[in-house]
Amino acid sequence: MTDSSGKDRRMEILEAARTCLARYGFDKLTMEDVGKEVGLNKASLYYYFKNKETLVSEVIGAEMGQSVAELQAKVESETGCEQRITTYLVERFRIYQRVSNLHNLSLGNFRQVGPTLRALYKDYKVQEIAFLATILDYCVAENAITDCDTTHLASAILSVADGFKLEVLNDPSLPPHAPVDYSIIEKEVVFTVSLMLKGMAGKGNVKG
Repeated sequence: MTDSSGKDRRMEILEAARTCLARYGFDKLTMEDVGKEVGLNKASLYYYFKNKETLVSEVIGAEMGQSVAELQAKVESETGCEQRITTYLVERFRIYQRVSNLHNLSLGNFRQVGPTLRALYKDYKVQEIAFLATILDYCVAENAITDCDTTHLASAILSVADGFKLEVLNDPSLPPHAPVDYSIIEKEVVFTVSLMLKGMAGKGNVKG
């Protein structure tokens, strides 16, 4: 099997898993379901993906990555420093919400696939930081914030946003079967990032 055919087969499996995940949800999904959808036996699936959690993590990661790439184009049409940043962060959480709703993913499901998703996200986060840094460069050019290491600031902003997300996903007071609600996280992130930007401006507000 060539590398090319191997990649094609992985993509076919991911597409089949996406279909089955939407159909059955995470809890009821089995590797056998995916195998039937793509025309492979269970043993063949394990050649490409070591377990259901790994497979589902890649499905979720691919969907979120594609959606966020589309979001980046939308953000660039916004005017104003704070508006661009908050639009990016809020819409980012709404993408997570849509993916969660589409596949009926509960808090417990995210806790199961969380470690694998975080490993996949490491490489993708580099791209997110780079994009957010370009927005912050725009903010500096517009005198909305003081000149700074925008890559470092972008990393800090995303760490704040992801910190709020993990706090909710890992909250022991929330039962595993509870749906994921990102609306609370949105408000906290917007408030905190607004304070950060105002502090960087050294004034009472951020210039639009």
